[in-house]
Amino acid sequence: MLHKISLGVADINKYRLIEARNVIDEIVSLGDELRGLRLCHINSAPFGGGVAELLVSYIPLLNALGIKADWQVIRGD
Repeated sequence: MLHKISLGVADINKYRLIEARNVIDEIVSLGDELRGLRLCHINSAPFGGGVAELLVSYIPLLNALGIKADWQVIRGD
């Protein structure tokens, strides 16, 4: 059984405070080419470990770019 982890959408403009404008503009431009793409990450844990820590930030950024990103956690018996 899979359980969806809901994380929402990041504000990509907040990254303009710490990164060069042209870098963020390029990320947004590349994201435009992938807009509407569906991506599902499947992991065995909703917290702890490297993958879970990355997905907490990564999924909202993908969603901000218009990529329909989900994170599903496997639940075992």
